[in-house]
Amino acid sequence: MKRKTLTVLLGAFVSRLLGFARDASFAWLLGGGGTADALAAALRLPFMVRRLFGEGALSLALTSASAGESARGGQGAELATAVARRLAHCAGLVVLVMLLGAPWLMTLVAPGLSGRPELFAEAVSLFRLCAPYLFFAMLAAGGMAALHSRERFLLPSLAPALFNIIALTAAALAWFLTDGENPFQRALWLAAGVLAGGVSQWLLQAPATAALRREERAAPSRSLTPELVRRVLLRVPLGIFGAAMPQMAFLIASILASFLPGGHLAALFYAERLLEFPLGVLGAAVGLTAAPKLARLASRQTDAPACEPTYESGPASALQRETQRAVTLALALNLPAAAGLMAVAAPLISVVLEHGAFDQATAALTSLALCAYAPGLPAYALSRPLLAACHALEDSRTPLIAAAAGLALTLLAGGGLMLAAPYMGTLNGLAGLNGLAPPLGVSLGIWGYALLLLHGVRRGVRRGLTRGAQSAAPARPHIAPPLRKLAWHLAGSLAVFVVAAKSVAFGLDKGWPELACLALAVPAGIATYGLALFCGDRTVFGLLFDKGA
Repeated sequence: MKRKTLTVLLGAFVSRLLGFARDASFAWLLGGGGTADALAAALRLPFMVRRLFGEGALSLALTSASAGESARGGQGAELATAVARRLAHCAGLVVLVMLLGAPWLMTLVAPGLSGRPELFAEAVSLFRLCAPYLFFAMLAAGGMAALHSRERFLLPSLAPALFNIIALTAAALAWFLTDGENPFQRALWLAAGVLAGGVSQWLLQAPATAALRREERAAPSRSLTPELVRRVLLRVPLGIFGAAMPQMAFLIASILASFLPGGHLAALFYAERLLEFPLGVLGAAVGLTAAPKLARLASRQTDAPACEPTYESGPASALQRETQRAVTLALALNLPAAAGLMAVAAPLISVVLEHGAFDQATAALTSLALCAYAPGLPAYALSRPLLAACHALEDSRTPLIAAAAGLALTLLAGGGLMLAAPYMGTLNGLAGLNGLAPPLGVSLGIWGYALLLLHGVRRGVRRGLTRGAQSAAPARPHIAPPLRKLAWHLAGSLAVFVVAAKSVAFGLDKGWPELACLALAVPAGIATYGLALFCGDRTVFGLLFDKGA
């Protein structure tokens, strides 16, 4: 596997394991009661900001701009930090407004809680405690982009791990210093841990970012101009909205779930936390490592090395080949991950979350929500390298259209299923469908979003918008693997689901504990998918184990 991709994957793996422990501590301390709903509503915006700015869309946009400027002989790290500082100043003002308007914001985020005044007041107080996270998330995004643009991935990959360590420390303090009969006190500690974790992410990266900036100033390079900073700043809002669709879709699901009976909002929150593991390890990593290379290829107008595995034997631009590699790898990793996640959802939740105040009813709701979210995992992973390609092509129109269409589909599908559920339930016993409606709407919306991004990138290549050395784009550019090989990926993923589900059922029938069932199902699923690839698409192994830089 490429060394830098492996670095991001390992860093994300460590971070997500700690994230598992963090989410488990939240569940054990609060369970699925009313205070858990209040904390889920309060953390909705800070966690969305964390994904968008600290670890997601903003970092991706700044990485592309910073890498492109460095490739042109400019001060890329200085550009990323300058833009992030200006955004942080704006964020400071936004935080003040949010603190004053916290009740109004909570009405938008979880309108269903307004009918439960005590829980609504708790949500407002918890939100005010962790809202300043927004300011530090902007600064952390600038440092992450500066380091990514120079292909230094280890420290940014470990920064989220520090966030989780701080949050776990806060959870431990909540356990020892608060009374179990007062869950709101525990929730206050957890919210404070989120804020402290955000500060720590920024502080961890600050020294390395400052060293990069000193290197750039000492080397002969093009000076950073205010015009360039302003030009990048003007592109940031459009880039963030275009890349923010999955997080905004999760927000829509939360809003819809707030109208459901107590416990559904918390179940969605816990399901999203579990989904973060494959999202971070297998979903975002490929896009993050592809972004700086795509930006350099577009800026330098050079061809990639011919030794990289590719599905196309004819001439192709370097940008197209790198996009194809990232798209293929994203699908190959995440299609079986989604299938396996659905197969082991129940024992996974039992092992990780079903302790302390987290009861069986909340576990059942969380399992259903996780199974409804899982089909959207491959689409989320697919969108990351496609967004990086759009940034390299300087195409802001495609992500905007795709995001707007995906959000509309999320709202229509989720809201429509919720409205239809009571009538369907009276006919054929599907009354529980209303709890599945919000996450199912998210999965459908993200797939619509990813497919529109794929169409836009293909159109960009076809119109000759790639900046490679070739004079004309191919008539039918190949961005994704051919249908025949994609069929093997889908068939292998279906086999993973069957084998993992049968392994769990076998273990439960034998009276094994859930952890032992997982220990059997996960390796069995991996071996099954590996066999499917060996039979139908061995070129994926070339992408996985390529030892390029």
